[in-house]
Parts: sequence; structure tokens; C-alpha cells
Amino acid sequence: MARNPETNLQLRIMVALSHICVLVRVPAGMFWAGPDRDVPVKVAMPGHPDLAGYRRSDGKAVYIEVKTRRGKVTKEQEQFLAQARQAGCLAGIARSIKEAEEIVK
Repeated sequence: MARNPETNLQLRIMVALSHICVLVRVPAGMFWAGPDRDVPVKVAMPGHPDLAGYRRSDGKAVYIEVKTRRGKVTKEQEQFLAQARQAGCLAGIARSIKEAEEIVK
């Protein structure tokens, strides 16, 4: 498993929900690429959740922002999740596998 506690939780959620959802990790933010790590690459829009995919039973879109117990949700993340829910998607914040299961049930 990865060393970062949040990444570990993301991977555990993906495995635990694999029978219910197809989820992929979306590592949003700025990264540096190229042989000299001098090429900036922006991935995803601000506030995009850590996990995105769909529920197998009906194809409904799923967005899960994963946080550790002490992790803080940004304003952009809250806005993204609110807009996704308003559009009919399954979206929320999960600090555990159980919370992630509640989002997609």
C-alpha cells in the first residue's frame, strides 16, 4: 500500500466498493513532468474529488472526496460536490469505507 494515509484510504475504498462501483483515482492539482521536471501539468479542475466513476447497477455518476480524520475539505471541493448532487450524482465526503458505502447506496 502507499505510504500516504489518504491514498491508502482511497485504495481501500476502491477495493471495498468494487462490487458496487467502478471508481478511478483522480490526482488533481499541479504536477511537474519532463526529464528535468520543468514542465507544469495541471490535472483536473479545482475541487475535483479524489475518486470518480459510476454505480454498476444504474450507471449513476459517483464522486467521493476522501479525507483522513483530520483532513479539511476546501471550498472548491464543497462546491463541486454540491453541484454534483444537485445534478443527480452520488457525491460526498468519506473519512472511512463505511461513509463511502453510504454515499453510493
